[in-house]
Formats: sequence, C-alpha cells, structure tokens
Amino acid sequence: MLKHLCSGAIFATALASGLLSGQAAQAQAACGATTSVGAGTSVRCTVTAQPQTLSCDAIPGAASHQMNLGAMNGVEVSVQSGGNPTLLIDGPDGCFYALPNNGVAKIPGFWSNGVHRIYVGGGAGTATLTIQAD
Repeated sequence: MLKHLCSGAIFATALASGLLSGQAAQAQAACGATTSVGAGTSVRCTVTAQPQTLSCDAIPGAASHQMNLGAMNGVEVSVQSGGNPTLLIDGPDGCFYALPNNGVAKIPGFWSNGVHRIYVGGGAGTATLTIQAD
C-alpha cells in the first residue's frame, strides 16, 4: 500500500511540475512585455539591467517589464543578479525603489489595479525578475 501512495505522490508532483513549468514558459516568452497578474500568479524571467542609476526622479524611458493587476493583490516583485541590482516600480500607487541586499532587491506590498512599470538597474547585464502574487 505504501508503494501505491508513494507512486501517487510522485505522479502528483510530476503533474504539478509540468503545470508550473508550462506557466514559467509562458512568462519567459512574455518578459519585457506586459504580464497580467492575478491571485496565484508566479512569473520568472530574464531581463537586461539598465546601465543608468534608477530613481523616482529620473525614470528611464523603457521599462524592463510591466505587470497589469486587475484587482488589488498582495504581490512581491524581486530581482536577482550576480551584481548589485536595483528595482524601481512606477504605477498607480506611486514610485517605489529598492536597493540590493545580498544580490537581491525586492518590493512586496498590496498594490492597486492598473499597469505597474518595472525597471531593473544596476548595470549587471542580465538579471532574474520574479513576480509572485498571493
């Protein structure tokens, strides 16, 4: 009986992994564009860090990515790279900025609906952007 329970758990894990990897593939293709974010959304993709310094007073012309929230959601946006990435999010709630801590910059919060432009700085080349909604 234990053998059947274990094989069922392995099957369920494999099924969930397949579903999650399918979501990740969709997010990878959408990176740099606009991703619709709702409850339970998880997006991970690679972006190129802006070479210039980011600040709410000097927002670059082109966003690294955009997220569109249909309703207020608890969302955490983070960026990780081998260097010192910075993260700036400009949207309906205002402008938020994060400096790196051990190679990761993150901004969590409850965000209003609408388009939020995400900028990755630090000039470290490529960085991994992660958006996780509750």
